[in-house]
Amino acid sequence: MEYKFSKLISAYDEGNGWLRLYNSQKGLESLIRVRKEKFERIKQNLENDGIFQNTADKTFQKLAELEYIIPYSGDEEKALEVKIGEQIYEPVLRLIILPTEKCSFRCRYCYEKFENGKMSDQLQNAIINYVKNNIHNYARMEVRWFGGEPLEALDVIENLSKNFITICKMAHRNYEASITTNGYYLTYDVFQRLYRLSVRNYQVTIDGLKTEHDQQRYLAGGIGTFEQIVNNLVDIKTRCKSRIPNFTIRTNFNKESIKRLDEYLYFFSEKFGDDDRFGFSLQ
Repeated sequence: MEYKFSKLISAYDEGNGWLRLYNSQKGLESLIRVRKEKFERIKQNLENDGIFQNTADKTFQKLAELEYIIPYSGDEEKALEVKIGEQIYEPVLRLIILPTEKCSFRCRYCYEKFENGKMSDQLQNAIINYVKNNIHNYARMEVRWFGGEPLEALDVIENLSKNFITICKMAHRNYEASITTNGYYLTYDVFQRLYRLSVRNYQVTIDGLKTEHDQQRYLAGGIGTFEQIVNNLVDIKTRCKSRIPNFTIRTNFNKESIKRLDEYLYFFSEKFGDDDRFGFSLQ
């Protein structure tokens, strides 16, 4: 059987004879270390004729299991086109809403100017009327709360959500929401309020361990945010009994923080590795 390497691979050379691999299609479960020499040998064999004689080789088997290596006949581009097409052409009313553009963080890499404050009542009513007048054209509705920091305008989220839920219920349409938040205000109490409003998916950024994160993501006054965010997430993990919510912890690495990747992965595993509601996204 002929094989080829996936196009969805990210490889980081650790500089000590090891490579760190990540498959964006498989996510956190695909994150592994392999010997650079072994990886290059397998890659060269496959690029030459698509054949690797020793398919019983443990490294080859692991790469195949995590879909770094796929059958030569596999069409990844076609599979991605189908997935994208399903999202584009499915009759879903998808709205990305910024309740506020304000944020108490001053992240080192942020491009926002924080010029606009909380959404006005007038604009909220306009959005509600739009949904009311158009929901019948769609099979369901999805909202993504974004910002700024959306939890700094929790009252806007609550007002709009309650109206959306009522409209969808009357129209017999399903409703679901997600939120991208810095996690600083995501206490268990706030999580409960969001969950009751059908917010099921949460993306929170933690940029490495405490030292690295606090150098990147700090409050306007310069105070670090790592401990508050982690404590919030651990509290939710411990107290929330529902298996429905999903948390993606996004991490942006730089040249310094990537050096402590193993420590960070150990930290993540210790805090959240035993809970499949928590996933991981490397940037």
